[in-house]
Amino acid sequence: MLIPELASDVAHWRRQTLLALIADAGLSFISVWSPTFLTSLLQPLLDTEMLESRQVVAWLEERLPVPRRKALRHALAHGVFTELWPRLAAVSCWMDGPSRVYAQQLAVRFPQARWLAKGLFATEGVVSLPFGEGAGCPLAIGCHYLEFIGDDGVPKEAHSLRMGETAQVLLTTGAGLYRYALGDRVRVVGKLAGTPRVEFVGRCASTCDLVGEKLDEQVVERALAQCMDAADSACLIPDSSSTLPHYVVLLCTSTTTLAGIGRAALANDIEMALQRSFHYAHARTLGQLGPVRMRFVCGGAQKLAELLQRAAESTGIRAGDVKPRALISRLDTAEALLAITEGS
Repeated sequence: MLIPELASDVAHWRRQTLLALIADAGLSFISVWSPTFLTSLLQPLLDTEMLESRQVVAWLEERLPVPRRKALRHALAHGVFTELWPRLAAVSCWMDGPSRVYAQQLAVRFPQARWLAKGLFATEGVVSLPFGEGAGCPLAIGCHYLEFIGDDGVPKEAHSLRMGETAQVLLTTGAGLYRYALGDRVRVVGKLAGTPRVEFVGRCASTCDLVGEKLDEQVVERALAQCMDAADSACLIPDSSSTLPHYVVLLCTSTTTLAGIGRAALANDIEMALQRSFHYAHARTLGQLGPVRMRFVCGGAQKLAELLQRAAESTGIRAGDVKPRALISRLDTAEALLAITEGS
């Protein structure tokens, strides 16, 4: 187990942690909750054009022995970490729901490693466990009594779930929780013997409501997915600082040549997709909510992950607890993200 030097300064702690990782050629297993946390740690190796990244790399090289320095330079030159950590067998992190795209982008850097899903864990109990082959993770039927509420609102037991069905989790535990609604939604993607394998879809109650629009994260995910290029990544940020509240789409894209007319068309497409939600459309019709605005940043999922991580940490969220979101529902995080990307 790697234990980096203790540090009270976050930037120094990141450097020390990255140094400890790179110095260990025998690293065989990485376990984090969110892939965006790992991306933020490795950012100096991923975005080598930034002055800050070059400064960190120079700092690392001064402290590494010659063999590890060569491995670091190979990683920087080729964009993969096979020489840096040749014995790395597995990386474990969230790989479902909003985390999926970030895990996929990061996995390209680790072709030598197997990527393992975390399963669905909560403070209150365990819903699914990483076990066996196939999509998703099997339900933890031996840990607690699990029930599920589908779109019809009727509770059902695990054995009644159908392939492709999406449902909210209810948890009854030996510790005293009874039919506790976790607020998580899962989708059945397979079976292990008779036990459903599920993947995390998202939070049930992840909404934003500035003026009564009651915008739901799943609506946002669908709107962005149907309007954006698959190689791009984006999130929707509420902005209540102006006279007319509105939402800002932060788009991290590799398409640097997107012309002004193309940007306007994209903003209009996203606006129309969001207006399929009744309450959002009603707020727009009443003039309580302004139209969607756009901000563009060069880079894909990795850049968006870095920005989300920085904004969340600046508002007091612990680095390892930052979760990817299509809709930034926390207003303090939204304000921080808007401040970071001002002028984009």
